Parts: sequence; C-alpha cells; structure tokens
Amino acid sequence: MKKTITLKLSAVDINKLNKLAEQRGTTKSNIVREALAEYLSETATQTTNSFADIAADLAGVVKGPKDLSTNKKHFSGYGL
Repeated sequence: MKKTITLKLSAVDINKLNKLAEQRGTTKSNIVREALAEYLSETATQTTNSFADIAADLAGVVKGPKDLSTNKKHFSGYGL
C-alpha cells in the first residue's frame, strides 16, 4: 500500500527535478522514490564502526612507551 507524503523543495531543486523528469521521460515522484530507495539501501548497508575499527590503520604508527595508556607515570599534567 502506497502512502502520500508532502515534500518542500527550493525553487532551484524543483527546476532540476522537472528537467530530470523530462529528460528521463518519467515523473518527479518516480525520481524521488528511486533516489530515496537508493539512499535508504545505502544507509542500511552501512555499519556503525567503533573508533578502533575506523582508526585501525593508525594503530601502532606512533612511537612511544607501550604502557602509555596504563602507566600513571605518563599521566603527569593530564589531570590525574
């Protein structure tokens, strides 16, 4: 079952949508539906990664003590 929604667009975007619909020989609604479906499918396939996952390529590239995050002697001046 299809439902109707209302969408407000700028005049510039309306003009672009009108031209694209005319070029493709389809309706504005069809273009919006296709674009939304594509966006939603891309969003659904994206996984939420932890910071460690995102920065994995950076792990181990900095020189320093191996116990930097656990040894309190390295915390001097950082509020501890």
